Amino acid sequence: MGVWRERVREKFHEFDYAWIADHYAISEQQARHAVDEMLGVIEQRLVKINTENA
Repeated sequence: MGVWRERVREKFHEFDYAWIADHYAISEQQARHAVDEMLGVIEQRLVKINTENA
């Protein structure tokens, strides 16, 4: 799970947040926050799945 998380975070580090801002009428900071929130939710769900399957 750790390797996956690192690779996804790295890809979003390189992501074109200016494009998101232009196409969705939000700031780059809001786009970054949304991605961070999304990754946090995914991580929480993976932890829950791993805990339930342990």
